Amino acid sequence: MIYQAIGSPGRWQALIETLKLDINASMGLFSLEDKHTGKPLHILSSGFDNRDLETYSEHFYDMDIWSKRLLEIERPQFVTSDEMMSLRDFKRTEVYNDYARPLDIHHAMGNYLITEGNAVLRVAFQRSQSQGPFQTAETDHLTQLRPHIRRAITIQGDLDRSHSSEHHHKALLDSLGDAALVLDVHGTILYHNDAADRLVGSGSDLVAVRGRLRPRNPDLRSQFGLALREVTQQLQPVRYVHTPDFRLILELSPFQWRQSLLGVPIATSMCALVKIKGSHPAPAEAIQRLQLAFGLSGREANVGYWLTHGYTPERIAEQENRTVHTVRSQIKSMTRKLQATGQMELALVLSQVLN
Repeated sequence: MIYQAIGSPGRWQALIETLKLDINASMGLFSLEDKHTGKPLHILSSGFDNRDLETYSEHFYDMDIWSKRLLEIERPQFVTSDEMMSLRDFKRTEVYNDYARPLDIHHAMGNYLITEGNAVLRVAFQRSQSQGPFQTAETDHLTQLRPHIRRAITIQGDLDRSHSSEHHHKALLDSLGDAALVLDVHGTILYHNDAADRLVGSGSDLVAVRGRLRPRNPDLRSQFGLALREVTQQLQPVRYVHTPDFRLILELSPFQWRQSLLGVPIATSMCALVKIKGSHPAPAEAIQRLQLAFGLSGREANVGYWLTHGYTPERIAEQENRTVHTVRSQIKSMTRKLQATGQMELALVLSQVLN
């Protein structure tokens, strides 16, 4: 039943009903909430009247001590209301007297299942006074189902994204020739294309640590953080030249990133689109072969190597951290030495040695 819910909002509603019956609850809900403000973004429920849900969202969510303490607990097991607050103390609260009591909500259990962007998804079930508190066997039952519900929600999210503007964003990134990533202000990687996946951590000076992109060299991390904040907060593009072993050139620009969960837009945040250029140095062996074969200088051989890979003079200038004028001068010098008719023939002659 859990995986059958994927692809149909009506089936998610039916899943809540099924889980509610499994544990003999009178009410149940999936509540998608803003992680920062705590306000519900979207609620799927069973046993609630829509007007009661609207009243809860508008007037009582901020008073709901159960949801606040549940978020603080941060554990994978489902938690009962008795573990968060005794029924006696709950009955002294405003949310009980003005909202829960009229609906005969006296006991509950829940769990925060998933965090996506700026949203969290809470699953909760409620019981009346006559039904009594939830027992260990019932919390254990839902705890065992928790990874499957999380997995189904993740699959649903992937399906939602395939029909959303986020899908078009990703298609755009995948079409770029350069390695490209989308980062939030903290450097958390929201998306990366295949080229970036091959680059990060595979011997380059950029690594992903706990889902965040950062320079391998600790001395460069503060500079990278400043560049991120300038892009995401001041909305100013930044060209960040990374100059240790691999001479990475990072172009950061403001980028609006949209996310959705269970078909509901949950976040539109200003992020940084990071394009990485000059991500690999010319291999030393290839440079030596070009020098020996044609009597080139080291700098000429470097330029020649990138010509054989289809790089333009402008791209080579970025790669080698030189001016375009210098690169063009070195191309002319090699053209004379090899008696080539132009840049295209020069690249062809050089590539024969490398191949």
